[in-house]
Amino acid sequence: MNRQLQQRFRFFLEHAGYAAPPGRAACALALARAEHVAKDIADVEYEWLADDVAIEDITDPSIFRSPEEYQGYCKRYREDVTGCVLRDAEGEVRASLWAIIGADSAYRRVVQAELALEAFGQEYRI
Repeated sequence: MNRQLQQRFRFFLEHAGYAAPPGRAACALALARAEHVAKDIADVEYEWLADDVAIEDITDPSIFRSPEEYQGYCKRYREDVTGCVLRDAEGEVRASLWAIIGADSAYRRVVQAELALEAFGQEYRI
């Protein structure tokens, strides 16, 4: 494994979720490889866009401890609901995800790698 792939692997090991099986390390490696394909081989573009869905329509109030906590959450993130579109070198949409709430730079990177895995996983045997 080259140094750049190792750095990517460590990032996803720390910041991404995983499924068991295959497990945390296998999922982090798949995301690292997908990011490599997207950035270094497939020449993709990611576009982050505001999503016009109401936060109340995509958030379950029952997971909050109180109605006040729910209202505070909705108020805090009302203007921070986004979507991400992955376009290939020809400009075709290959994958997208919407209703993303409050994504910081680390989570945006994870989302982009997940989209690359969805778009190119079979094509490049990631």
